[in-house]
Amino acid sequence: MNKLNEFTAMICGIFDNKQQYEQEEQNGSVIHPRAKRTIRPCNDRIVNLGEAFNGFFVLEDNEYTTPEKTTTFRHLFLFDINDEGKIRLTSYEVPAAADINENGPFDYKQLKISNKFTPLIYEEAEGEFWGESVSHFSPVTTFTLWMCVTSTRLFVNEVFENNGKRMIGYDEPIIYDKIRPL
Repeated sequence: MNKLNEFTAMICGIFDNKQQYEQEEQNGSVIHPRAKRTIRPCNDRIVNLGEAFNGFFVLEDNEYTTPEKTTTFRHLFLFDINDEGKIRLTSYEVPAAADINENGPFDYKQLKISNKFTPLIYEEAEGEFWGESVSHFSPVTTFTLWMCVTSTRLFVNEVFENNGKRMIGYDEPIIYDKIRPL
C-alpha cells in the first residue's frame, strides 16, 4: 500500500494550467482552454467500504473555460493495486448524493463501475506514474485518456473521436501545476 499512498499524495490536490495558458497567450497561439482540476479523496464519505478495503476513491471536479463558455465535469475514480502490482484507475458512475451534496455520504454497495471506461494501468519510473486507456463508448466513439502524474504536475490528454475523427482533444496534453495539496 506504500506505493498507493505515495500516489495518493501526488494526485490529490487542486491543479490548474495557468502557466501553460499564459505561455500560449504570450506566444500568440492559445491552444488549450483554461483548466482547473480538483481531486479530493473521499473514502471517508463512503459507507460500507469495509475494514479490509485496499484502495482509495477520489471525486474529481474539472472545469474548462474557453472564450465561449465554461464546462464542468465530476468523476468518481477508484485507485487500487492490480494483480501485477501496478496502480489501476477505475471509473465509477457518480452517485446522486455526490452531485447534490458535496459533503454527503454514499454507499459502496450502491456504486457502479462505468461499463464504458477501460481501466487505466499506470507504469512507474523515477517517481512518476503514466498510463493510457482506450475506451470504446460506442461502436463509433472512442475515448483515449493519457495521463502522467508527478509530485508537482499532471499531464492530461483526453481525446474523443467519432468515426475516427477527433471531436474533442488536443495534440499535446493539458499541463496542470499543483496549486495546493488536498
